[in-house]
Amino acid sequence: MKQGQDEHWVNEGVKTARRLHDDAYFAGFHRGRHKERESLVNSGWLIINPEKREEINKALEDPCIYCNHYTKEYKIGCTKDTKTCTKKQKHILANEINLYFNLYSKQ
Repeated sequence: MKQGQDEHWVNEGVKTARRLHDDAYFAGFHRGRHKERESLVNSGWLIINPEKREEINKALEDPCIYCNHYTKEYKIGCTKDTKTCTKKQKHILANEINLYFNLYSKQ
């Protein structure tokens, strides 16, 4: 019985150590990404062309609502493959740029 208890606590200790290591690693990785992004944005070298602002605003609007392939039956809202839909791809890219560079918090 004593050996089983010792083995249990050793296994639990290893699991706890792994979890703590992974949590610390991912927290550091996340902070590093924010620091890198901040340095990119603050460098002044990444400038959105003001003439493209309206185009980005339009691309941020979900194109699926007015599409023939739109349906409420599916979670993705589309009966067509979204990987082949250029409007949806443009929308996803605009959202990614907006989130990554936080465009609208700097206005």
